[in-house]
Formats: sequence, structure tokens, C-alpha cells
Amino acid sequence: MHEYLDAINSGDNLAVLRLFAADATVEDPVGSETKSAHEFFAAPFPSRPRVELVSPVSATDDGSTAAMAFTLRMMLHGSPATIDVVDVMRFDRAGNIIQMRAHWGSTNVTLSDADSITETGSTEPHGTARTTV
Repeated sequence: MHEYLDAINSGDNLAVLRLFAADATVEDPVGSETKSAHEFFAAPFPSRPRVELVSPVSATDDGSTAAMAFTLRMMLHGSPATIDVVDVMRFDRAGNIIQMRAHWGSTNVTLSDADSITETGSTEPHGTARTTV
């Protein structure tokens, strides 16, 4: 999970994709359409996201499932935004992510005037335009 956050912070989609099994799925946010992880992360990030872990990763004893809370900072609808997220991931025996479910909603999104995010053109969350604030 730390490698996932590092890959997001590097803006390297290929590094992100290497962490997922070939048939992995993503539900981001939970309640939205489940997608192939390779479809979800195929496009370059529309803005340079920054993520910061806010609590220790919690995992099952066998390492098959883990959860982490983190803060995502990115451009959203033309403004810097902070989104509080809890990701729950399932892993195969090789340690590849087979399922990622991102728990967040509109109450977890804060728009600000902070300049901690660099806009690169698009103002939508990665891979989708489904967020409303």
C-alpha cells in the first residue's frame, strides 16, 4: 500500500499499474461502477495528485486484505481540493492488488484556495467526472 501511495505521488501510472493483478478491479468511490484497474489507471493523471497517509495501514494477519486512510490533494473543478479517503485493498498470494475500493463521498471533499496543487489542464478526478461538490 505504501508503494501505491509512492507511485501516485510520482505521477507514474505505469508504476501504479504494476501493483495490480491483470484482472484487478477498482470501485472509486464505493457505490460507483466497478472498473478494471488497468482501465481506471490507463490515462495519465489529469492533475498532479499528492497523497499523504494519515494513519497506519491496517492489515489482516494473512495479508490478504488491508485498509489505509489518506488525504488526496488535487485539482477538482478548477480549484485545489482535499479529499479524505479510506482505501480497502485485497491482494493475491503474490502481493498484487486484486481489488481496490475507495471509500469517500462529497462530505469528504474540501475545496480551497491553497496553492499546494499544480494544475495540468483538467480539473476532474482521475479517470472520471463523477464527483459533485
